[in-house]
Amino acid sequence: DSPTRPHRLRSAVYTRLDILYLRARISTAVEQTVIRFRRGSPDDPQNVIMLPGRLTRLKGHKLFIEALSILTCANFRAVIVGDTKGRNDYVAELCELAQRLGLKTTGPEQQLYFGGGCSDMPTAYSLADIIVSASTKPEAFGRIACEAQAIGKPVVATDHGGTCETLH
Repeated sequence: DSPTRPHRLRSAVYTRLDILYLRARISTAVEQTVIRFRRGSPDDPQNVIMLPGRLTRLKGHKLFIEALSILTCANFRAVIVGDTKGRNDYVAELCELAQRLGLKTTGPEQQLYFGGGCSDMPTAYSLADIIVSASTKPEAFGRIACEAQAIGKPVVATDHGGTCETLH
């Protein structure tokens, strides 16, 4: 800065996140859905791991599937929640990868589900035990991590971009 130019202030402006809205949207009907979705008995609970986000390569679906394939326990249900927007070839590619890596994508022991688009993300988050943000490139904000933490869900995320600032 020169004497004729004032010192410039720099600050970060974050996307607004309505935490009260997120918490209020969790309905009592969710409990029934959780029980039905987990399909486990009290002796064999199913952990629900969710990756929310539109189905694009940027969101890290392949990384998510690869990580699931190396888990040492098999008592989980993984859900990819996001609109395909006509990317059926990409979904088929992800299913093929999952099957090749040994994940069950059909049948009574199905481990990986494609949930499609969702307009009620607070309820979707409440169905999960763990939320994953696996973006392959840095994103400016990392909304998934913020929303999940706002309703008390643990988050596993790639270590770059805005998520580094918001994950605690």
